Amino acid sequence: MSRTGAAFSRAATRLGAHFGDEAVLRAGEPVVAIISEGVEIIGEYGQVAQLVTTATLMAATAPRTGDALTVGATAWIIDSILRGDGITVECVVRKAAP
Repeated sequence: MSRTGAAFSRAATRLGAHFGDEAVLRAGEPVVAIISEGVEIIGEYGQVAQLVTTATLMAATAPRTGDALTVGATAWIIDSILRGDGITVECVVRKAAP
């Protein structure tokens, strides 16, 4: 990893530590997740097509569609991968059925 890549990785880790919450991915894998509500998904013509909730995780955790994510007392399911930069991955999540 280059020095620049290492610096961005450290920055993402520190931001997660400050703004993230302790969470559990899949069946017991501890992670840090940053939950963002009201994220706008832009449509083909520039309109807001959808408002969603996202969870940002470190890319090393390799989140996949269908994975369970528990943040505090709230259970989520990863619906899709929205974007990733090699260091973090932002996933669209929905609340799991009780």
